[in-house]
Amino acid sequence: MVFVIMGPQGSGKSTQAKLLSQRLGLYLISTGTILRDLYAANTPMGIEAEEYWSEGHLVPNDLMHKILLEQIAEHKNIKGYVLEGFPREEGQYTELEKIFKRPVAAVIDLTVDREVYMQRIESRKVIEKRKDETEEAIERRLNAFEQHTLPLLKKFEKDGIPVVMIDGTQPIDNVHQQIWDHIQSYLSN
Repeated sequence: MVFVIMGPQGSGKSTQAKLLSQRLGLYLISTGTILRDLYAANTPMGIEAEEYWSEGHLVPNDLMHKILLEQIAEHKNIKGYVLEGFPREEGQYTELEKIFKRPVAAVIDLTVDREVYMQRIESRKVIEKRKDETEEAIERRLNAFEQHTLPLLKKFEKDGIPVVMIDGTQPIDNVHQQIWDHIQSYLSN
């Protein structure tokens, strides 16, 4: 079983992905966290990936696939995944089931107005002291999300995968409850 959490940066997808993975006992794949951890550990893949994400660019598919396959290999015999930050574009979408070897049960799309996520990013930048959140990098990520990631919602729907849209501006507990209410019917699949 695989659940995909989508939304622009600052939409709350990391928080909701973590809550959902804990509630379902599924392994969380948060590509942003993985990339930052690999970079902090000074790994070759982390250093290479940082050249892209620190500037707000998408990490090339071949590198992202290697990183994900390495993560999955370290965690065998799990019942499924909650994906946050993957897929981000069509090439990643087409590889999704090959990499995770399970069908996608549902996609949760957290919608947030641009003004709200800009406020959240500014707050996060101060609290987490993230050097990858420059104004230019933020703008590039938002443009990449709008150009490459948003169109994936139509691809999921076309392939018969349910897409659940949730207003991400609500309090965290409300968003989580709405996600939970919507995915109940997909848990047995």
